Amino acid sequence: MNDTNNTKEKLMEAARVEFSEKGFQGASLRSICHKADVTTGALYFFFLNKEDLFSQVIGNVVTEFESLIEDQSKEGRKKYNQFLCDHKEEMRILLTGAQGTEFAHVADDLKRVIEKSIHNR
Repeated sequence: MNDTNNTKEKLMEAARVEFSEKGFQGASLRSICHKADVTTGALYFFFLNKEDLFSQVIGNVVTEFESLIEDQSKEGRKKYNQFLCDHKEEMRILLTGAQGTEFAHVADDLKRVIEKSIHNR
């Protein structure tokens, strides 16, 4: 991995930890840079702002989650459960720390699916 990719990965991992601990609104770009041991200039080389960083940390997870969420078949539920196990940290961030972002709806989506699943049993 080259230095550029390594720096971006360090920033994303530090952001994942920061967002997990403090949520989007409580997270600090300064703290993320400190944890990643990079300058804020390096952060802005890769990300437009905190929302862009948050989006890149969890955006792919949301896209995959939304594609799985509606499939109530036995196989769909199996994939969904495996997905939740594989992405525990990102889902925790989405459920508890996405307020103030474009991803705040995910908790409501999950609640709706769980309610639907309960009523269909």
